[in-house]
Amino acid sequence: MSGHQVEFWHAGVLAKLLAIDGARRVEPGVHLAWVDVDQDANQPWRIAYPAQSATGGLVRRVWDVSGGPAREEELALGIVKALQATPAPSDAYTPGVQAGLDQIAVALDQAQHAPSAAAQFGNAAFALAGESGRGVQRMSALTLAQTSLFAALVERMLREPARCCQAYNAGAMAHPQAGVRPLDARGELPLWSISPGGLRRRVFAGSLPTDGVLAPKALFMTLLLRMAACDMFVHGLGGEQYDQVMVAWAMGWLGAEVVLAPAVAASATRLVAFPGIEAPTPEEIRAARWVSAHARHDPGLVGDAALLVEKRRLVQEIASLPRRSPARRVAYERLLGLLETMRSSHAAELAGLKAEATRLGAARELATIVHDRTWAFPMLNRASVESLRSEISEAFTNPARGR
Repeated sequence: MSGHQVEFWHAGVLAKLLAIDGARRVEPGVHLAWVDVDQDANQPWRIAYPAQSATGGLVRRVWDVSGGPAREEELALGIVKALQATPAPSDAYTPGVQAGLDQIAVALDQAQHAPSAAAQFGNAAFALAGESGRGVQRMSALTLAQTSLFAALVERMLREPARCCQAYNAGAMAHPQAGVRPLDARGELPLWSISPGGLRRRVFAGSLPTDGVLAPKALFMTLLLRMAACDMFVHGLGGEQYDQVMVAWAMGWLGAEVVLAPAVAASATRLVAFPGIEAPTPEEIRAARWVSAHARHDPGLVGDAALLVEKRRLVQEIASLPRRSPARRVAYERLLGLLETMRSSHAAELAGLKAEATRLGAARELATIVHDRTWAFPMLNRASVESLRSEISEAFTNPARGR
């Protein structure tokens, strides 16, 4: 099993679908499942794409499939009605991107009679995923609230809200890199209350809402799936981080009672091709800026090994002297003098590093477009997607190649 928010995924998310499909190719009897995270309030109708400006340049634009601001509310997508998609824009930068936008428009039109916006976008995305999506059993995350396991765990949360909340927050604090927001210590539970109109509200143990429906938040959803819905769960890179919080919460709250299916991660990077356009990577831009800024204080960055040795000796000397002592002040002034000498004798090198940082920095906006890994997968070159499918399939038959 895997899953994601309903939208036209980027290649990193598509890799999860290709991964479970790859499992089927080597184990034909395995059943595949995908959860549409339709209690989420993402806005899949806002589709970013690389466009051509009036002057022929490369710019980032957003196609609002919904037609405008009426779709700006943060609503649970499983409650929102399907929409009639606006026509695809015609200003894509490359024919391949334009073809992808046209395919998205057709797929959404064909799915417009789905029972919700979540189902519509999910159906459209799976249709464009082709053979990898066929035979995959999809389920709505909202339906988890109809299970006996959901009811039993919610009942337990209400019996011991402090224990549940404290364990959840301890897990979030233990894994800050995941970026999970702690629950309100006044008894917030990992639940959404969703109104008939789709508005989501936080749930507290002392004031359980009587209107609308309950739905699990992300970590609770994954707990339910790994406890009872699958034999293995495939995360992406973000989900792998969140899952560490979920496991810590579950063990801290439920202890040895909880048995979880194993989880793995799958992801990938595929970029849209822009023939004839070269741009530095964002990492190269950041590195050039860092070197330019630090070279004024580091003789090693301008190739002066002798001054670097002397600088390190002075730094050690300063560290060994008493604070606020005259000797420490003298040593510090000698260090400043050494750096001024370095800046004077290596002025040309420093100017060159600054110029390079400025040159690369001027391409920052272009670089964020050219090296963006989050463009929707229908905009990618078909050969690029097929190569990803082949790499993942080969990772199953030749594990040494998997990475």
